[in-house]
Amino acid sequence: MTVETSEQAAKETRYQRQEIERHLAKYPAISPIRLIWSRPEFEAKLKQFEAADAHAIKAQAHFRMMGRLALGASTTGALIGAALLLPAWLVEWLPAGLIGTAQTAALGLAVTMLGVLTATKRVATWMSERGKAEQLRSELFTMLAEAAPPANADARLATAQKLDLLDAAHIQYQLSFFDRQSERFRKQASRWTPLRIAGYVLFGIVALLAVPLVTKALLWFGIRVPVVTDVSGWLVTHEADRWRLAAATIASSLLTHASARSAMDQDGRNAALYEITAEKVRALIAKRTGSVATDETALAAHLASVQRVLDAEHFAWFVSPPDLSLTATPGDVRRD
Repeated sequence: MTVETSEQAAKETRYQRQEIERHLAKYPAISPIRLIWSRPEFEAKLKQFEAADAHAIKAQAHFRMMGRLALGASTTGALIGAALLLPAWLVEWLPAGLIGTAQTAALGLAVTMLGVLTATKRVATWMSERGKAEQLRSELFTMLAEAAPPANADARLATAQKLDLLDAAHIQYQLSFFDRQSERFRKQASRWTPLRIAGYVLFGIVALLAVPLVTKALLWFGIRVPVVTDVSGWLVTHEADRWRLAAATIASSLLTHASARSAMDQDGRNAALYEITAEKVRALIAKRTGSVATDETALAAHLASVQRVLDAEHFAWFVSPPDLSLTATPGDVRRD
């Protein structure tokens, strides 16, 4: 994710407004819910949320950009070092000192990015602004649940319409987010990402290049396998030791990068957290009674119980933020 322009960031923060307006559009202009939402305090609170959300998104974008750049640079440095393990004829044509200079530059960039992230406290800023935004979102929908019906309006109808909007634009919207993100994080945490597959393939090559070592071990015990011996002879002729060391170093760097990227993004943790949160919210929805749609007190109590679960999900981010040290490991929205 790159740093958005102000126009892109503004568009990104309108998602909650658009969701609310989409569901309000199905009601007549004089319906209780439309009259309630037209009150100036709702627009003021929504603008406060959008401002905090924009700051959180910007801080998140900076963290991800610099963190991934640091991790990519450190991995590049390790891969460049592996080039020196390749047979000399593959790298001897390069200008003298180029490999060392490139490796130093890559590792220097990684350290610099990590230093900038630490100095600017991007994670703390991201978490702080996200906390403000989520608190404002909670206040916005709590205001809606507790809002008095318009004068001369049917109070039961107003409560039913408020529940409809709360359910669609807040609760179900959050559930959709959790479902979508948990699936994405689960895939990213999988062992079978392209980078990991490349590492596994290289380790397979390492195993093949280790055949001469296996042959030696067998010969020590007086065992001679013709096919293995023939392959061993060919590999020895073609500098198997250097190829094996290079492939093993590259494979280790790729797998370390994939693991560090997944840990930095907290893929497995986020997938589990979102799945558990969605399950708890759905359990509360299943337990709610018909009075929630007709009684303002029951509606406010239901929203409060759901909000406690959502608040707990966000609090988990504060007690376990992304680990910046992972971005220096040689080897890689909202609140995701």
